[in-house]
Amino acid sequence: FSLEEQLHSPLLLDYTVSLLLLEVSQEHLHTQQLSSRKLPPVVLSICEWIRGNYYKPFTVSELADLFGYQPDYLSSLFKKHMEISLTEYTNRLRIEASKTLLANYHVTIKEAAYSCGFPDEKYFMKVFKKFEGMTPTEYKNTL
Repeated sequence: FSLEEQLHSPLLLDYTVSLLLLEVSQEHLHTQQLSSRKLPPVVLSICEWIRGNYYKPFTVSELADLFGYQPDYLSSLFKKHMEISLTEYTNRLRIEASKTLLANYHVTIKEAAYSCGFPDEKYFMKVFKKFEGMTPTEYKNTL
């Protein structure tokens, strides 16, 4: 098969549509869960922004500027209502996305790290191990 034939194969298209539907349904469920918690609108907006932009590197200060808040105030407001920090929330989303990449695509650890917004692969491996209890390589080997 040529690369073009592989890219347009019916199985690949079915798989792509399935992934898209899964992502949309997860986003809907996540939004419903957040809405049922009676969160302030700014916290909901931040959660939505992070879910849509987790793959981009950004800082709490940049996020605070974007939403018109002081970084410390925004961090404390987010933690008060979400019960985790902005960084932890972002890293959890990034790790979940990286697990999908590692499980379903032939990407390297470095590619997964950068694709999910981590500044470098060493930090990615540290965060992955913290959340998953194993390294990304160990995770790939369990699949």
